[in-house]
Amino acid sequence: MGRREQCEMKKMVDTMSVKWKYPIHVTKNQIDEALKQLGVTLPDDYIEVVALNNSASPEPHCFKLENGEEKVMSYLLSFDLSEKRNIVSVWNEMRNVLPVNVFPIADDPFGNFIAYQFDKVENPHLVYWNHELRKLSTITDTFTDLLKSLT
Repeated sequence: MGRREQCEMKKMVDTMSVKWKYPIHVTKNQIDEALKQLGVTLPDDYIEVVALNNSASPEPHCFKLENGEEKVMSYLLSFDLSEKRNIVSVWNEMRNVLPVNVFPIADDPFGNFIAYQFDKVENPHLVYWNHELRKLSTITDTFTDLLKSLT
């Protein structure tokens, strides 16, 4: 097994402790269409999880912001554009409220979002959008790291 395959296997093992509840089937074409409408390229580790667990809720679901504050991930936003609350409809609803270059990918039970922030085109990082304070807080650099941190 080559180094790349070993790294991929390690990523899979590290994130296998997350169980996904209530996924909705989504095709590669649906994912591609949603990304086209959003006009972004989202990181591969996130897209790989969505392809298998579209619109699902993770268990465990708690994570910490960079400042140590604990938050909850409710569910991944759906890439099935026929779903009422999908990743494109949420973006269209929130685009004038969110800071520039912030794309929601998941929700919490309180109307806040986990999102990618594209400060650098090549390496977006994950942030938490608090809708009441209209404030971003850093979570982590990668979706894989977020999954590893769930408790």
